[in-house]
Amino acid sequence: MKKETKMRLISGALVVTMATSMAFLNPQKAYAATGTVYTEGKFVEETESKYGQYVVKKGDNASLISQKICRHFNVEMTTKYWPVIAFLNDFPRIIQPGDIIIFPNSMEEMDNLLAKLKETGWTARYIQKNDVYGKRKKEVTHTVGELLAEIYGQDACIDPDFVSLYLEAQGLKNKYNIDSPIDTTDMLFNLTEWIPTLQELEEYQNENHRTNRR
Repeated sequence: MKKETKMRLISGALVVTMATSMAFLNPQKAYAATGTVYTEGKFVEETESKYGQYVVKKGDNASLISQKICRHFNVEMTTKYWPVIAFLNDFPRIIQPGDIIIFPNSMEEMDNLLAKLKETGWTARYIQKNDVYGKRKKEVTHTVGELLAEIYGQDACIDPDFVSLYLEAQGLKNKYNIDSPIDTTDMLFNLTEWIPTLQELEEYQNENHRTNRR
């Protein structure tokens, strides 16, 4: 997608913010031009910058950087801001240690841009075009339970109750179950558009499954 097309996706104050970032839309070149050596895995503290900046370290990807940015802002860590990272930094591309990744300077701007990318269909198109979740397979080898087992690993007990809670939090209650085969692109997208952390699931359960105590 051309930068000019991207610019039209953002409205209001975000357009002004995006316009100032054109010099950063290729972070690798921006990094090389400064001649400054930054510490990998750290945030760059530059008060004059219109964007926050993070220095890539080995093993980073958009989802992991999303969590690090949340921690940087001292909010609950989540991978859900990966589309914001991808949009602002000209993904898809291979990021290298030392690259500068830019991101909005506040969580409010992060949330606004995330919502706008979803509303305009940019996120859905990006996922489909770039096969983000590896969904273009001739044979389906995963059930919902197996998918969640891959996502959460040994950190969660993937039983019917856990899967039911996950589906409910996604707005998919009674639509699928632990043994449902993942057999369409739309199904995989719906299941993984947002991947809540275990803490987010616990908070959802506490808020929505309260029992009256006498």
